[in-house]
Amino acid sequence: MTNTNIILDIAKSKKQLVFDNIICKNTTVIIDFYNCYCTLIKFCKFKTFSLETYQICMERIITAIAGRKTIIIAKNIFEVDLEIIRELTKRYKNITYIVVEDTCETKSINRERDDYVCLLYHLLLPEKSLVISNDKYSNFYKLINSVKPFRITTIYNNETSFVEINEASIKEYNKSLVHDHVNRTGFKFNSLDKFEIFRKKIK
Repeated sequence: MTNTNIILDIAKSKKQLVFDNIICKNTTVIIDFYNCYCTLIKFCKFKTFSLETYQICMERIITAIAGRKTIIIAKNIFEVDLEIIRELTKRYKNITYIVVEDTCETKSINRERDDYVCLLYHLLLPEKSLVISNDKYSNFYKLINSVKPFRITTIYNNETSFVEINEASIKEYNKSLVHDHVNRTGFKFNSLDKFEIFRKKIK
C-alpha cells in the first residue's frame, strides 16, 4: 500500500476535530492549518500530502468551527490549487483563507512563517481571537526574530489579494508581538463522530 493510500485511510478514520476548550461564539478562530493537517495525516511519519486528505481535513475544520468567523492560515500546499480554496471561501462566507508563501532567497529556513502569521493576526486583530494549534509557541521569541520575508495571499468570498512582507515590516510588527498575550487552545482528532460518542455513552 502506498503512503497516499495509507494517509487517506488514516484521515477517513478520524471522524471529528475536537478543541481542548469551549470557544465563545463571538471569538474569531485562527486555525494553524498546517499543524492540524500534519496531525491528521501523521506527516512526520509518512511525509505525504494529497488533495483528498486536504479536503477531509477541511471538512473536519468546517464542522468543528460551526459557523464561527474563521481565519485559516496555511503554507502553500502544491497539491491544492488556489481555485479550490476560492470555491471554499465562496461557499463558506465565515472563512478567510490565508496562504503564506516563502519569498526568502534561501529556501527551507523560513518554515515557521505560517506560525508567525497566526501570531500576527491574533495579536493585531481588534476583536477577540483564539489560535487553534498544538504548538505552544515555547520558541516564541526565536520564531519572531528568525522569520524571513514572505508573501500573504488572502482569499475571501472568491476574491484574492496579495501583500509582500519584507524585513522592515517584520521588524515593525515584532514590536507589538508579546508571548504573554497569546490566547491558544489545542485540539485532537477523534475516531468517533459526536453521534457515535453519544451512543457509546448511553450503552
